[in-house]
Amino acid sequence: MLTATKASWVSRILGVVIALTPVAALKAERYNEARAAIGSMSLDQLTPFERSNTEQVLFWIPRAEGQYAEARQHILNAIDSGGLNEQEIANAQERLREIEATIATAPPT
Repeated sequence: MLTATKASWVSRILGVVIALTPVAALKAERYNEARAAIGSMSLDQLTPFERSNTEQVLFWIPRAEGQYAEARQHILNAIDSGGLNEQEIANAQERLREIEATIATAPPT
């Protein structure tokens, strides 16, 4: 797997730009790159499993940026897409409860 660190190292050695996968970009906290990688995908062409996973990645980006309402919508989309198994649904529901609690206690903007 090409991690962000390896991609950076290979890029410097070879003098080329290596596009990170959405997950690698997310792990490297390169949120704009993660969004761009997902933005280049045709989401309506994905299987329910692929869509669920994509929505979960899309959940983590705004969550990390403090955009909790957007994060909430993505975790709902992940659940609604029909591609999660029972354990993944339970995990997503827990993330939903956590994000809703964060929204409820956040100061008004």
